[in-house]
Amino acid sequence: MYSEITQWKTGLCDCECESNFLSWVVPCHVYAKLTKAYASNLLIYLCLWINIQFMYCYIRYMYSYKCPAYSTDYCIRLGDSCEMHYMNINGATVSCVTIDNVCTHRKMSCIDAPTVHVNIGLALFFIGLFDTILSCMHYQLRKQIREKYQLSPDNDCLASTLCSTCGLSQEYREIIII
Repeated sequence: MYSEITQWKTGLCDCECESNFLSWVVPCHVYAKLTKAYASNLLIYLCLWINIQFMYCYIRYMYSYKCPAYSTDYCIRLGDSCEMHYMNINGATVSCVTIDNVCTHRKMSCIDAPTVHVNIGLALFFIGLFDTILSCMHYQLRKQIREKYQLSPDNDCLASTLCSTCGLSQEYREIIII
């Protein structure tokens, strides 16, 4: 009726090149390999992971093209504070930049601060949502592995959320390698 609970063969932070490398570079492959339905789980994990990476790139883009602090009518004759101003040209908001010691307007338009803050807030919300889904998927997988092999429930929440790469690596070592 009762089965003996055993310990994991390796620790959460053990160093093993293959499992650590694969878990870091292609976590979607490792996750899918540990499940029964490889293709569908690979696509789900990959879509979530790519969306998280896209959101980080989007946040960087928003910060890169955010309008400076002060509005002005003309960029010319602003002197040293050129990069701190922006202006409107034919309805487009553009930053002032210094080119060859002359303050002029940039060719690309900038994004006004309220729009940047709303968009970054939405991006952070989706990063949190997608990361939570990945953590729940990983927790369920870890729970299935633990029940199948009667392993101790050491660090399940930690291995699924804060240290998911280490957790995937440990699960990979438990089932595939060792």
